[in-house]
Amino acid sequence: MSYEWQGASGKRQGISGKRQGASGKRQGASGKRQGISGKRQGASGKEQNGKLRMVLLYFLCAILPLTWE
Repeated sequence: MSYEWQGASGKRQGISGKRQGASGKRQGASGKRQGISGKRQGASGKEQNGKLRMVLLYFLCAILPLTWE
């Protein structure tokens, strides 16, 4: 009985592990994008500030549901 329950918890952990991997990939992509935007920021500071704020807000909204599980 206890062994079956342990197996179920193991499956659940595997699913959360996969999801964490996906968020890790997404973070890597955002890191690359930030590097590109960093170069562009020198040309248009004000415009890039607003765009960066929107991107940060978007990533917060994307990551928050993952952390609440």
